[in-house]
Amino acid sequence: MAFQEVPSTASSYVDSALKPLYQLQSGHGDKVQPAVMQRWLQEALSDSTHKYFETVSDVLSSVRKMEESLKRLKQARRSPATNPVSSSGGMSDDDKIRLQLALDVEHLGEQVPATRARFEGQASQGLGVTPPRANNRTESGPTCCEEGCMPGSGR
Repeated sequence: MAFQEVPSTASSYVDSALKPLYQLQSGHGDKVQPAVMQRWLQEALSDSTHKYFETVSDVLSSVRKMEESLKRLKQARRSPATNPVSSSGGMSDDDKIRLQLALDVEHLGEQVPATRARFEGQASQGLGVTPPRANNRTESGPTCCEEGCMPGSGR
């Protein structure tokens, strides 16, 4: 992320991550009972969010380890401490990575409950689901999925 702007929005992959679930329901929803489709979608969504949590946790762990290694390397060289601040808004690359992940997780956390509600509502009506528009976020939206699997959920 060197020489990049400070992140301010979620990555585009967050919205696209839910598209296969919408495609499954819209393309095959009429071939199975609504309750079966709902169960498939909920299980896929749950598995996906848990895997995403593991991946984000691994990335944050790697960033922390890299940061610690760089600090030890600087101490071993006995050079004056350099400022890890970049020219793009005063944030280090590590902090930019953390901020981008936080924005991504927050946005996904806002999308998961809305997606589940759409699946449940549409399954009970036997209708197809229309995916949400990209970055259609609210300030007061939820910050985690109902299982509490997202980082920062406090669970």
